Amino acid sequence: MVKRDENIQLKKDIYYLDFYFKSHYLVEILHNVSITHNLEETEFEHILITPCSISIIEIKHYGGEISIDKDGTVYQYNGDKKRLIENPLIKLKHKEKLLKDFLKYYLKIDVKVESIVLIDSETDIRVNKAKDKFFRDYEFVREKIKNIEKLGVVESFNEISKLLNQFQREEIANLFMKNRIKPIYAHI
Repeated sequence: MVKRDENIQLKKDIYYLDFYFKSHYLVEILHNVSITHNLEETEFEHILITPCSISIIEIKHYGGEISIDKDGTVYQYNGDKKRLIENPLIKLKHKEKLLKDFLKYYLKIDVKVESIVLIDSETDIRVNKAKDKFFRDYEFVREKIKNIEKLGVVESFNEISKLLNQFQREEIANLFMKNRIKPIYAHI
């Protein structure tokens, strides 16, 4: 029963991200991507490719109340009881490095790769001391779209060597599909 509930939640998460990003002309969004590099296989829940960066996104549904320390340690509260939850950033940092190496090896692209943990709106956050890595799902969407839209001519010209053009974003998405890396959905 738990696996079925997880699959339903994953489909809801995909729908949520697709609703905001799928039709945006500067964004590629991929879900359930697996890659193998240097004999190591890893899976990504969601990958968002923008002109400025690639974001590895995990959505967490903790429920109840949580607090987040600066290092990403998460505590869940149930009344007076406080429970330590595994820090998702530890695995995500490793995935960041693997994805960055993968893209350098196959496409000779050195791009900013960042890890983001989205907290669903059903979870109450007491304290979030890691605001650069943990976001409310709706805050992240709003900020990301605002930052993408803010890329004006001057910013683009100044940052041109760091930006991924449309061809490179599509090339990254195609690389995942070409190597039989299994995204559920790839917007190209």
